[in-house]
Amino acid sequence: MRYARATRTEIRTFGGFGVRRNGTEVPLSAWGSRRARVLCKRLAAAGGQPVPRDVLFELLWPDDPDPSKLGARLSVQLSVVRRVLDGGVIADRDSVSFDLDSISLDLEQFRAAITAGRLAEAVAIYRGPFLPEDLYEPWADAPRNRARAAYVTALGSLTDEASGRDDHVAVIDLAQRLLEADPFNSDGHRRLISALDRAGQHGAARQARDRYSDHMRELGITDG
Repeated sequence: MRYARATRTEIRTFGGFGVRRNGTEVPLSAWGSRRARVLCKRLAAAGGQPVPRDVLFELLWPDDPDPSKLGARLSVQLSVVRRVLDGGVIADRDSVSFDLDSISLDLEQFRAAITAGRLAEAVAIYRGPFLPEDLYEPWADAPRNRARAAYVTALGSLTDEASGRDDHVAVIDLAQRLLEADPFNSDGHRRLISALDRAGQHGAARQARDRYSDHMRELGITDG
């Protein structure tokens, strides 16, 4: 039987990339090179799934004229990532992946919470968009879009639950967070306006109604 060691390394991708070891933030200087950080981010985007070495070659050295040396170069960058993470990397002749038994990755924690229906936990894990500093990297698009969609859905469900309990304070908080992630979410706007009215915050409700109308006009809808 395989036992996972106690996790000491945490990788954060939501709201910005960062690594902590034993509760201490790893400084930028520890990476030595931008390539090592990019490699770590690319592995994070894959979760625990293997990334083919050829994909990593193309990412890190897209214009290298001598591909015969790329295997050795990748090994150097992997050694940096292993050192920073204190392990956590599985590599074979064809691919590379994270060992999720030895590191904590917020993206996978988020996915597990969503799958198990622990929506409040998932919402707490999501501290912002996935790797916002890499908005124009194609490899980050799919995990970013999937995580955002799951986050919006979770917030919608939690907002509905809070509305059913007449918990106006919770509805206001959740609906505001929902609209930060999805400004055109009509259900979120309606929930927020209703909760503000019910909480006696009529001025704030009028402002929320005006914002809702503005967003609907942007979509060409005038009867919002």
